[in-house]
Amino acid sequence: MIFLLILLLPLLTVATTCHDYAACTQPHLFLRRNMTIHLCPPAKQDGVRFRHLVEEGLALHPAVHVVTSVQDAEYVFWSPIATPPSYGEACWGEAYRSGKLVILDESDSPRLLRVYLDGGDVGKNVTVPYFKRSFVTKTSEGLFHSIQQRANYYPLTYSILEGYLRRTFARHGLSAAHSPLPVADSFRILPWHNRTVDIACTLRTHNSQPARTRTLENLRRWQRNDTDLQHLRMQLGEVDGSSRRALSQIYFDTMRNSRVVVATGTSHWEGDFRLWESFASGALVLVDPLYVPLPFPPAHQRHVLYFDHRDPEDLRAKLKWALLENPEEADRIARRGFHFALRYHRSVNMIDYILYTLHGESEYEYAGARLVQRLRDAGEVWPHASIPPWNQR
Repeated sequence: MIFLLILLLPLLTVATTCHDYAACTQPHLFLRRNMTIHLCPPAKQDGVRFRHLVEEGLALHPAVHVVTSVQDAEYVFWSPIATPPSYGEACWGEAYRSGKLVILDESDSPRLLRVYLDGGDVGKNVTVPYFKRSFVTKTSEGLFHSIQQRANYYPLTYSILEGYLRRTFARHGLSAAHSPLPVADSFRILPWHNRTVDIACTLRTHNSQPARTRTLENLRRWQRNDTDLQHLRMQLGEVDGSSRRALSQIYFDTMRNSRVVVATGTSHWEGDFRLWESFASGALVLVDPLYVPLPFPPAHQRHVLYFDHRDPEDLRAKLKWALLENPEEADRIARRGFHFALRYHRSVNMIDYILYTLHGESEYEYAGARLVQRLRDAGEVWPHASIPPWNQR
């Protein structure tokens, strides 16, 4: 009996504390019908991480059957970054002619795809559903400016790969999961008081990204000479040179060991991997406002803290609030944000959103057409320098 208890102890420990393990939070899905999907095969290595998100989401969705041909599919997904028009016309061209094409455009530019077939512009053909990552155009100050005017045009966001939740990456690297991550392989959230880094900000700065540069420079200045913040333990700047084609153990371990992760979106468009990597760490995420009304948007002071990257005092005050004045509440927000992101913003949730948008806006509150209308309705009355209404608590 004692020997049996010794064997079962690790499993019992996981079971009794499962809420702290990443894999214990299950995604919440909404699609109410089965669908057959074909994914145009990649022709190059560009867009490999987004490709994994799509493949993984399709593989893990219980209502999706992935087929190997355009003819057998109800819809055909085409990512022009991974499959450029000149390489993949046999797939996307056939899908376009048969009325099955769905464009998943993850490019940085807010402009529509320009590609022609049979004398028509595919990107502007309003009968083709078009999901766009850089859905909004921003001003030079990083504020909301505009969106493209096109029917059947919807926001697309990155999400959390199952691989982000692994304890270690050495044997797995960057890949798409084809089955749910076992609890025993997932990492466990560190208690707030056990974390040895107070603030992590691993932004890569560049002249073309003034918002990110401004955020990192402010943090470095406070680290040197701010009376309230300089004693805090900070990890600022890149921790290694990893690319989107790899999962960095040191990068994820740094965030998992941090109480606060400060992120800033790109300056001229919206949508990056870093935001969802940050949420997947279990740290409290501080980020500038998200102008695209996502399905299940993270709410200010409930799942995340939004700050104005143009106002250094706003970020400074929120860091003080979280780390020096209200650490217990900050920890609660971090945990709620972590479980919220794992419930509504994993690869399978991204695919679920695309599919229920295709299924019909009338049946789903967060279908793409409703999100776009929400943005348009708010545009006239919402001061673009403030937190958008869909990100309010």
